Amino acid sequence: MANTLNIALGHKGFPTEHGHAVDIFLSSRALYDMRRTIVIDDSYFGPHGSALSEYAQLMWLSDHFDAVVDDFEYVRIFQYRRFVSRDRIGLETNASYISYVTPHEIAAFQDDFLRTSKAELFNRPFSFPGGMLGQYASGHLFDDLLNFVKFLTRSGILNPVQAASFLREDVLIPACNMGVFKRETLRVVLGILRRAAGFLQSPDFVPQVGYHRRSLGFMMERFNSFILCDMMRQNVIPQTFGNHILISQSPVIENTIDI
Repeated sequence: MANTLNIALGHKGFPTEHGHAVDIFLSSRALYDMRRTIVIDDSYFGPHGSALSEYAQLMWLSDHFDAVVDDFEYVRIFQYRRFVSRDRIGLETNASYISYVTPHEIAAFQDDFLRTSKAELFNRPFSFPGGMLGQYASGHLFDDLLNFVKFLTRSGILNPVQAASFLREDVLIPACNMGVFKRETLRVVLGILRRAAGFLQSPDFVPQVGYHRRSLGFMMERFNSFILCDMMRQNVIPQTFGNHILISQSPVIENTIDI
């Protein structure tokens, strides 16, 4: 009996020939199969909602959690071109923490989209030079992160000791919003992140342009990773890791700015 709900995220559809893997698609725009697509416009979060990137869809899910998840025991989350594989590794890319497969090779990964789950599965953590803070500063606007952490402490989401631990975090779980989550794990994580999304209304939030327009989405990913790592250290959730798989025709991963 099915106990797992498959939710996909993205501004583009999952490869059409494998659309059967998707139960619900949460998207910022209308897609090819509107029977299973729920469109969450960026305006749901105000004039700067696009800063959340795919976290806009996840925050909507938090707001409508019971209605969407219903009585499923597990929720599998993947993106239009990324997923977590339990024990298979694709070809190497220019990013050491991501492997890739071509769209027609997804058929070999059908077990990674089954509607029956027995345990949680998370993307694998990696250590980067300078830890989470150094990794963020190398590709994003550092002041944004400092303002975000200030908001988290002022809002009581983190206390000062926790905030310092967040900034000192040694590892990062890339694309940590993907994986197989127990219902209650996902509810708790999304609930914390939903409060953090209030940064959009903070006077310290600075709208950015171009690639950095998704600034809050980048920061939410780091905070999401920190929440999961902290739960693992406290033995609230298991340290069960899969492999980060990119669906692509090329091993070269580039920054995406068209969302």
